[in-house]
Amino acid sequence: MAAGRVVESRGLVVIGQLGALGIVLALPLIDLLNILTWPGAGSVVPMTVCTALCLALLAAIVWPAVSGRRIPAAGRLLAAMAVLMVLATLWVGRFWLYEYAALGLALLLVLPRPWSWTLFLLVGATALTLAWVLDFESDVAAVLALYAFKGLAPLLLIRYVTTIRSLQTTAQALAVDARARERIRAAEDLRATVQTDLTRILVLAETATTHQQFRDITSTSRSSLARTRRLIAQYRQGSLSSDVDAAARLLQAAGIRVSIENPASGDESLRDELKRAVEGILSTPGVTACTISFARGRLHVEVSP
Repeated sequence: MAAGRVVESRGLVVIGQLGALGIVLALPLIDLLNILTWPGAGSVVPMTVCTALCLALLAAIVWPAVSGRRIPAAGRLLAAMAVLMVLATLWVGRFWLYEYAALGLALLLVLPRPWSWTLFLLVGATALTLAWVLDFESDVAAVLALYAFKGLAPLLLIRYVTTIRSLQTTAQALAVDARARERIRAAEDLRATVQTDLTRILVLAETATTHQQFRDITSTSRSSLARTRRLIAQYRQGSLSSDVDAAARLLQAAGIRVSIENPASGDESLRDELKRAVEGILSTPGVTACTISFARGRLHVEVSP
C-alpha cells in the first residue's frame, strides 16, 4: 500500500465520534416515530417532550465521553437522567420503558466498574418488572432486547473510538521518545568527538616546543572546529539514511516488524514522505509488520495485520 493511502486514525476518530453520537441520538428518535404510530399511543406531547429532554442529557454525557474528555457535572447529569426516567414513566406510561437503555448507557459511561455494570443490570431488571406491572407482558422480550442493544451497541462504538485515540496518543509518545533518543545520541557523538580532539590538542600543547609544533596545534584546532561544524550541520540537516534508521527504530519500538528494501536508491526529497508514512503506520490500528521500499525515486509502504 502506498504511503499516501495509509488510513489516518484522526479520520477514524472523527467518524467514530460522529457515528457514536448519531446512533445514540437516532435510536430514541426512531422509537419516538414508532410509538407515535402505535395504536393507542395517546397524546404525542408527553413522549415528544420526554424524548427531547432525554436526547439533551444523552448528548451532554456521550459527546465528552467519546471525545476523550471528562464529563462535566457527570453526577448531576446521571441524577437528572434517573429522575427523568421516573417522571417520564409516570407521564408517558409503558411506552417509555424502551428508553430505559439511555439511563443504562449513561451509567456505563459515568460510573466505574463494577458499579456501572451492576446498576446497568438493575435498571434492565426494573424495566422488565415495570413491563409486567403495566400490563406490557407481550413486549417483555422486545423491551429486554432493545435495552441490551441500545445500551451496548453505542458503548462498543465509543470504546472503539477511545481505543483508537489511545493508540494514536501512544504512537505520538513513541515518536517524541524516538526524537529525544536521537538527540541524545547526536549529543553523545558530538561530545565524544570534541573531547577526543581537545585531548589531542592538549597533549600537543603540553609537548610543543618548536614553531612547527605550534603550527600543528593550530592546524589540528582548525580541523577539529571544521569537523565539529560538519557534525552539527549534519545533525541539523539530517539525511534520508538517518531518517530510515530512525523510522525503523521507532516502528520496532511500537512492536511493528520492519523490512527496509533498497534504501540506497532513495532520494533526499523523500524524507518528508517517509515521515508521513511512518506517522500513518503508527496511526493505523492493528499493524504488526510493514515493508518500506525505495524504487525509481519513489517510496512504497506495505503494511500487514
